[in-house]
Amino acid sequence: MEKNNFWKTWFKFVGLLVIIFLVWLALVFLCERLFGKTFEKFKFVHYFVLLVVILKAKKWFLKEIDYQKEDKEKNM
Repeated sequence: MEKNNFWKTWFKFVGLLVIIFLVWLALVFLCERLFGKTFEKFKFVHYFVLLVVILKAKKWFLKEIDYQKEDKEKNM
């Protein structure tokens, strides 16, 4: 895999993680403001959602790296 493609994919992954974190913070804020539920009450649910989404993003990143690696090997 070329270095440029790796870094391009890496920055997409980091950007995705930042977006996930911001959406998670918005979810925590909305739950407190709209529903009156505190973070302390549902912290395990919030952490579980964050963990699952991060693991999905990691899986996408690793799949993308493997796909690019296989594509390069086929072209050789």
